Amino acid sequence: MKKLNSISLGLGVIILISLVAFNTPEQATVKYNYKQVTTLESVVGAGLGRSSVMATTDTGTVVLSQYELKNFFGAAGINMGNVQTNEQTIVKMISDMQTKGWELFSITSTALNTETKRQGIFITRYLFRRNSEQ
Repeated sequence: MKKLNSISLGLGVIILISLVAFNTPEQATVKYNYKQVTTLESVVGAGLGRSSVMATTDTGTVVLSQYELKNFFGAAGINMGNVQTNEQTIVKMISDMQTKGWELFSITSTALNTETKRQGIFITRYLFRRNSEQ
């Protein structure tokens, strides 16, 4: 009988230790604010296209004029200088957002073109988030 009580007590202690060890405290749920920034880069010959950076705000979508994008094509074809300028502008925009506490959370990109394939648009959406308590 004494042996049975000792085994029962030992099993009880093991079960109690297991319950305490595996009882993890609840994690606090982090709430985020989100902001989407969209770049539209035009692929229209002769420099006739329009490229821009837009962002969602509480009151709607606005063009961010401080981030000017150039059209990929000029009168003579693709303008590599404009492509490079756009890359620098987009990196600056991302850096500015991070400085303001926004984390780059997701990027989605697509290309839209017409049936002629001589014009179109590259659309890239950058989704940023930050802790809502900031």
